[in-house]
Amino acid sequence: MNEPKVIEQEQSTEFSLPVKAQNTGYNLVFNDEQQYSLAQLYQSPYGESGSALDGLLQHVEALMKQIGVSASNLRPGMLAFLMPISLKLGYPLAFMFNAKDSTAAADHLLSTCMRLAPKEWFVDISHLKEEALYNSGEFFSNKVLVCRNPVTVKKIEPDLLNLIVNGYSTRQALSKSKYGAETREYHVKGPVGFIGIETEAGCGMFNHPAILRLKVVDNHGREGTDHDLPLASGRVSENSIDFEIAKLTEYLSRFGPRKVTIPFQPRLFEAILRKRPADYRVKTNIIKKTLSSCTILNDPPQISGAQLMAKLYNSRVECAEDWLIGRSRTTVRALPEPELCSGETEYRVLKNLLDGLLPVKDSILSVLEIVVVKRKRTQV
Repeated sequence: MNEPKVIEQEQSTEFSLPVKAQNTGYNLVFNDEQQYSLAQLYQSPYGESGSALDGLLQHVEALMKQIGVSASNLRPGMLAFLMPISLKLGYPLAFMFNAKDSTAAADHLLSTCMRLAPKEWFVDISHLKEEALYNSGEFFSNKVLVCRNPVTVKKIEPDLLNLIVNGYSTRQALSKSKYGAETREYHVKGPVGFIGIETEAGCGMFNHPAILRLKVVDNHGREGTDHDLPLASGRVSENSIDFEIAKLTEYLSRFGPRKVTIPFQPRLFEAILRKRPADYRVKTNIIKKTLSSCTILNDPPQISGAQLMAKLYNSRVECAEDWLIGRSRTTVRALPEPELCSGETEYRVLKNLLDGLLPVKDSILSVLEIVVVKRKRTQV
């Protein structure tokens, strides 16, 4: 029996569909509208590699405005939007919305950010008990922990902090057995992301430098609204917004962990260290995670034929791959994805997102951006 032929090929940036004049046998006929729809699914809807990050963030910003997020809360909203994605890319982040004056704006912003990512990425930990936490197995691993009221988990706050910051938590407890009382260890593993709301009653909870505080302003009655109105703009229908969100969440599900090289990282971190900031290692780690996540999002993957078929027929990718192999007796094996390198776009986005939240001065990033631009131009 002949073995299946293995073909190594690079991912193509073009999309084409074979169209037959007549529908004979198993040949499929696609009209212009169907071909356009399939091509849109196959390609990145927010731009090609190198420009996809700007296109994605501009699109998300427009969606947030349409849903009802005010201009003053767009930056914390954009950071919160990146948080669940960074977890899936292997760079978990954690944020708390600081909204002591009014939790309505923060609650609406949190709901908006959760709406813009696949819902299965999140898990609500309100009123979570110690027993449920440590008997969860891997349930919380690679999930975003959502806490709208920190007071409800005050008893297990140290355990949650360990899980968020260190990626795991351990607790010892006495248990009875036929040999008498014995000490047992219970474990819960991450990594996890975290997003919560700092209420007046829960002020000071989850106080760790790895959890960034994002100030949220209630602008009701001044510039827009942060409350759950039907639409911020009457020009866009709710159905249209729902479709855009569905397209966005499908697009985000394509991404996975990638190795990222950050040029000039030693110079950047040395420049920050000279400012003698508190919690230097924690803050530079936040910079590295944010920059790496932005770099991956700026290089969107092309959807494969098996992924396309799986989405069309609501099946698993593995099933579609096996079906294709059985039909063609050909195994298509993509070459390993190349290592990514952060550039001028990612540095600019990093500066815009973290300016004022971390000890990253404009002068440092501006110099590094210029160096990156010059380096890229000399390589062309």
